Amino acid sequence: MNKSIKILILTFTMVFLFSACNKKEEMEAVKIDDKNNDIKIEAQSDTVNIEVEKSLKEVKAEDVNLIEDEAKKIASNKLKELFDIDTLSQGAKFSSIFENYSNTNKFYRCLFENENYFVRVHVDALNSNVFYIKYVDNSKGLKACDEEKAKEIANKFVENRLKKTDYKLSNIAKELVFDSEDVEFYVFDYQKEKETVLTLKINANNSIIEEVLFY
Repeated sequence: MNKSIKILILTFTMVFLFSACNKKEEMEAVKIDDKNNDIKIEAQSDTVNIEVEKSLKEVKAEDVNLIEDEAKKIASNKLKELFDIDTLSQGAKFSSIFENYSNTNKFYRCLFENENYFVRVHVDALNSNVFYIKYVDNSKGLKACDEEKAKEIANKFVENRLKKTDYKLSNIAKELVFDSEDVEFYVFDYQKEKETVLTLKINANNSIIEEVLFY
C-alpha cells in the first residue's frame, strides 16, 4: 500500500475516533443535564406541594372558627341592621346548610322564614362576612315602583343603611318577566374607586330590595 494512502486512512481513523469521543461526551453531558433538571423539577414540585399543604391547613384551621350558631347570629344581626328584621322576636324558623365548594369557597346558607317573609343569608365560613341576602316579602298591599322610585330606594339603602357615602351608582339594568316586556326587577350596581362593590335588585312589583350582593 502506498504511503499517501496509509496516511489518508490513518487521518480518517483519528477523525472518526475523535468525533466519537466528542459525541459520547456530549451524550454524557445531556444525561447529567437531564438529571439535574429532574432534580430541579422534583425540588420545585416538593416546594409547590409543601405550599399547597400549608395553604390547605391554614384554610381548614380558619374553617372551624365559624360554627353554625355563630353564622346564625351574624346573619340575624345583619338582617336587623339592614332590613329591621328581628328574626328572634318575629318567630322566624331557622335552618342552615353548609356549602363546601372548594378550599376557598365555604359558606353557611342561613334560612329564616315566617308567615310574612322568607330570607336567605350567605355567611362566608372563612372570614365571617355576609356576602349575599335574598329577601322575599309575603306581605300584601305593597306598591309597585318605576325606575326612578327604585333608584331612590336603592340610594337611600346605600346611604342610610350601609352608610356608604363613597359608593357611586355605576349601572342600572332591568330584568323582565319571562316571555314579556314587563319589568320584574331593577338592578343597580355601585362602585368604589372604579371597582364594583355592591349590587341591589329591587322588585318592581312591591318596591322591596329583594337581593343584596356584596363583592
